[in-house]
Amino acid sequence: MNFEHVEDKLVRSVLMGNLSEDALCYAIEYTLECALKDQQDQEIPFSVSEQRLCAAMGAADWWNEEGNPFEAVESLKAAWGV
Repeated sequence: MNFEHVEDKLVRSVLMGNLSEDALCYAIEYTLECALKDQQDQEIPFSVSEQRLCAAMGAADWWNEEGNPFEAVESLKAAWGV
């Protein structure tokens, strides 16, 4: 999957395989912030923003609770692929 629509270069690098801890933490935080903003955007269908938020929260859980960077990245990909 191509993530050229992701403007933040560091987040895009994580989506493309950069698994440094600092980059992953930043990408999760940034994705959560974007997903929460989407919840307030009237132009984004609620079902789409809800999918994004669930995927972003999944990424945070995979990393913070399970310590699994690979599943965290897969969840981030899902969040940015919606």
